[in-house]
Amino acid sequence: MEAISQKVLESWISSHYKPEQIMLELQAKGYDENYIHTCIEAFKKALNSRRQFNSILLLGTGAFIGFVGCVLSLINPFPDYYYWILYGSTAVAACIIFAGLYTLLEP
Repeated sequence: MEAISQKVLESWISSHYKPEQIMLELQAKGYDENYIHTCIEAFKKALNSRRQFNSILLLGTGAFIGFVGCVLSLINPFPDYYYWILYGSTAVAACIIFAGLYTLLEP
């Protein structure tokens, strides 16, 4: 039994394959059910790993923007822009964090 290569997984992901398509393709090549199940599980794991990385990146970016906005509103280096920094950075950070949570928790 041969192991599934990372190159094949990446080609399936970039081609936007569904698990059903992968199963049909592997059945047409004559692989047994255990190998097909292993390949589909590896495909789902690789797909979720990519999505999880992107969502953690969004969450970190949103948290950083929120932290910087908080620090700048406490220090108040630009008094004319106080409300822009306080409410603008909070709104942007919240939107980015919610986008990250959506991509992380999306089924």
